Amino acid sequence: MKTKYMFLLISLVVLFACEKTDSTPIAPDNTDPGPNDTCIITTKLIAFGPNYDASCDGIEMGEVVVVDNGDSITVTYNTTVEGWHFNITQMFIGLETDIPANGGGNPVPGSFPYSNTHDPGVTTFTIGPLAAFDTNYVVAARADVEEIKTLPVVDSLCGLLPETVDFIFTGRGPDSYLNIDVFNGDLLDGSYNGWCINRDYSISDGNIYEDAAVYCSYDSLPDSLVDHPENIDLINWIINNVSAGQASACDGDYTYGDIQRAVWKLMDDDSTNLFGLGEWSQCRADEIVNNAILNGEGFEPVCGEDSYLGVILDGENVQTNIISVPFPCSISLRSGVAWGYGQNGEYCDTDGADGISFSDSEYYGGSNWGWYFYGCE
Repeated sequence: MKTKYMFLLISLVVLFACEKTDSTPIAPDNTDPGPNDTCIITTKLIAFGPNYDASCDGIEMGEVVVVDNGDSITVTYNTTVEGWHFNITQMFIGLETDIPANGGGNPVPGSFPYSNTHDPGVTTFTIGPLAAFDTNYVVAARADVEEIKTLPVVDSLCGLLPETVDFIFTGRGPDSYLNIDVFNGDLLDGSYNGWCINRDYSISDGNIYEDAAVYCSYDSLPDSLVDHPENIDLINWIINNVSAGQASACDGDYTYGDIQRAVWKLMDDDSTNLFGLGEWSQCRADEIVNNAILNGEGFEPVCGEDSYLGVILDGENVQTNIISVPFPCSISLRSGVAWGYGQNGEYCDTDGADGISFSDSEYYGGSNWGWYFYGCE
């Protein structure tokens, strides 16, 4: 009897053990994916660097990162300094002897196989994934770069103005009382509409006035620079809202003489001098003054198209003038070329990627600057 019960128990165990209770296949164990063969190379992106090897006078504005997992490769350009952008990225990846170059051994980036234009500029850009190489390879990474400064408020533009400039008065009209060319003023170099705001001195056509002090019209101004500094906001309103050729409620359109007469009325105690005004009307000048007083109290320009900031030029023995400087929401501070720096830890980059400059390469040896670096083995 015991034998029967034992046989029955064993049969039930076998029956239930063989019964299929779940039709879902068991997933393979992927918790151990194997060794990680990904290789990552990071090197500096140097702008303005023809002499970087010797004097380290280039600008480190970003980096180039190569990620090679054995099956594919990606190359990423990154900016690491605020304000810098890539306008063009150009890259060669392949055999060291195959980099496009001219007969003089200089690289020809326009013939690099990976070339992209970015408008507007970008702060990061990835090329790939590309097929991996069976042999050793190099990367030549070049970019056209630009440093852009955003200008959300007047103070941001004022802070970029130079301390002094040279300028020349080139004549009057049709749009302004003073046509002013500024030079030796970095970002302020250019041609501007100008207005006289202090007539203690005269100004001569064609004379170069050197080392004129530059003042943002919204900064604190030196004593006696102008008779009525409290009205500088009204002048900025005029600069932004009144122009020669604009219709007047009086007779005809505004002329540069009307505008200059209004500026003198608001800024200078001497309102009797009419020199150089050309065609003008007291009615139109008074209309400009009244509108400025009505609308310009506390006026401050806002960045944008057709927006202007009054900038004062105060030269020695010349009448003080204010020029209309465009006030965009961003401005290009400088632009140039950058290359991924490969120098194997020499000179300026102690942790640099293994590479070489084109001028030092046994395969190229050109006179133009630039570098390439070696990829993962």
